[in-house]
Amino acid sequence: STVAGEALGIVARRTGASRSVVTLAALGTLIGARTVQRTCVVASLTSNRIRPEVRDYVGPLAQDALITADLDVPTFDEAVRRFRTASLTGYQHTRFDSIALWELIGAVNTERGIDFARDCVFSDMSGVALAEREPPPAEDIECRWLPEASFPAHLALWTNRLEDEVDLTFWIDPRVMSRAEAESFGTGLVRLLIEAAGRVVPLPEVADLCGVAPVEYGPGWVHVDSCWVNLEAVERLVGEAVGGRPHRVVHDADGRLTCHVSGGTPEEVHAACVALLPGRTSAMAPHHYVIHQPAPADAWLRAPVVTEGCGREFVFSATSRVSSQ
Repeated sequence: STVAGEALGIVARRTGASRSVVTLAALGTLIGARTVQRTCVVASLTSNRIRPEVRDYVGPLAQDALITADLDVPTFDEAVRRFRTASLTGYQHTRFDSIALWELIGAVNTERGIDFARDCVFSDMSGVALAEREPPPAEDIECRWLPEASFPAHLALWTNRLEDEVDLTFWIDPRVMSRAEAESFGTGLVRLLIEAAGRVVPLPEVADLCGVAPVEYGPGWVHVDSCWVNLEAVERLVGEAVGGRPHRVVHDADGRLTCHVSGGTPEEVHAACVALLPGRTSAMAPHHYVIHQPAPADAWLRAPVVTEGCGREFVFSATSRVSSQ
């Protein structure tokens, strides 16, 4: 879109952010609108080639910057400013010991009962894109589908050009958006940039303006620890973890997931749940485990409690360190 290229410059000048950050903010704002989340987390690739000592290095140096921005703001302009601050913080910490970092991520996964994944990825390639320029689009927004490809993320955005025109490439997992939803998401992002050039867009208007329908979380979905969690998915997770033994997961009034199970220990059950989490995007390991004495199937929940706990004590047996180099 050449129209969006002009619009992007206007928004960048008004907000004091780079074109890249404005595009990242548009992506994050639409992710928040789609997922009904008040905070957006995006992994943004950085080349890490700014230091003189690596100028002649041949090999990969790129690592992720973790960009976390609060979307509880009144306007898109304010969201851009939040992403500008978040990106400056994130890009300052993109040189790290990968092994130590993933050890730390593993410890945090066990503590929270989640599986961290690169769900949303952003990469600004506009400064190095070598593809030949195509003829200017005939419409304000032109969209075409590329051949199917595999990518290790649910949603990824590559910026190819951000100056004279906005040229973007999306990868979107068909398990999270249909083809029609994916096209609306991509063109909606560009539409947001165009609209934001003419006025300060209120954030509550973004979903309708961009044609991005929020995910409908029906009965059985709960918001726990900044995550939308499906209780049936948690039940299935625990069922596999305990090998089919009687169990029940309860969402307490305080927002905690409590698992009642027949036999075992909290540590064993929690470790088994965490090991089964990869790929289960709507599940989370329970926060607390109540272990009942084994009993007949119709009476196990009334059986005496043998022990209970979070099952996470072993997390603090070692300290992970992340290097700044």
